[in-house]
Amino acid sequence: MNVILLAALLAAGPDQIVAQVDGRPILAVDVHDQLRGTRGAAPSSTPQEALQLLVSESLLAEEAERQGLEKDPAIREAIEAEKQRIASDRFLDKEVDGAVHVNESTVRAVFHSRADVARIAAIIVASEAEARAILDRLGKGAQFAQEARASLDAKVVAKGGDMGDVSRGDMDPAMAELAFSAPIGKAVGPCRLQLGVAVVKVAARSIGSEKEYQARRAGLEQYVRQQTVAELRRHYTQALRGQAGVKLDEAFLQSTGARLTATAEERQHALATIAGHPVRYADILPDMMTLSRGREGGHLSGPRVKTQIAWAFIDRKLIEDAMKRSGYAARPEVAMRGAAARRMVLARALIEKFRSSGQPGSGDGALLKVLGDLHARARIITDDAALQSASRLD
Repeated sequence: MNVILLAALLAAGPDQIVAQVDGRPILAVDVHDQLRGTRGAAPSSTPQEALQLLVSESLLAEEAERQGLEKDPAIREAIEAEKQRIASDRFLDKEVDGAVHVNESTVRAVFHSRADVARIAAIIVASEAEARAILDRLGKGAQFAQEARASLDAKVVAKGGDMGDVSRGDMDPAMAELAFSAPIGKAVGPCRLQLGVAVVKVAARSIGSEKEYQARRAGLEQYVRQQTVAELRRHYTQALRGQAGVKLDEAFLQSTGARLTATAEERQHALATIAGHPVRYADILPDMMTLSRGREGGHLSGPRVKTQIAWAFIDRKLIEDAMKRSGYAARPEVAMRGAAARRMVLARALIEKFRSSGQPGSGDGALLKVLGDLHARARIITDDAALQSASRLD
């Protein structure tokens, strides 16, 4: 997302009203989050597109209220869960993401890991002595393909050691250094790899150009930032686990096999304890049902996936506890997103109702008709100035 665009959009403050739908405000921060893709929905490419989605969402939420969907305890619970998710995500933004600084050298390294390509042949043996002996024989006229028959890499023996075109990032680091510095057509080595020792011959190579790098730089920088954030978040949650002394009962999860049905006793089984509060098997079953679509017996209902989901649930609880201890949940930037969370959950509940009822007048076609009618009756007021500035910078 263009940083200048976000800055311009929020210049008047995140609580600036961008639009009103039947008197209900859509804030600049809502558009901001939709553009960034941090609302649990696919990001929009322009402020206009983001606002259009948010207006439709507001209308659907209003209709969901009219139909009394918010009275459903499961939907109320989903709204609170979404508020917690948003608060936790903002907390991680502050605690972890704000510390991320992407270096130019790192972005360039990622670019060249894919853009730099060499066509190489290699003979991999067990020792430097064997590699030196091969180099000696090659120097005396032996054929590379003949010597390659002794290679430990069975995949290329039949090809005379030819590995084809290989990008820098797909090579062992030591081989990559040699592949992009050795003379073309000359066998060189020994090159000590993580597994074995290589004799390498480079047939051709190409290096990503500065023009190509500049064209791809923005996307690469975003990729590097995302990868760095994900890694820092993993470290952060690992630290929280250690501080809390959390242990997961993986043996119990193994004992459940690929079943999704559970006895009352199994549902109450404590998988872990966080600050004196148990995390029970029943807590992770809804996520298991969603992921596996209720189908038992496959990989998605197996112990390995159950373990991953259990840890994800535990991590969410640990982050929520850390957030509550810090008092961050009461911050204005979190509170102002509460209405958006409620609106999104209600809109999705109405969509699901149309898609799953199976009654006449249901399904996506009926939903689109209802949405069209809602738009036709709605009173929508837009602050064009906020969106015009964003559009110019997009």
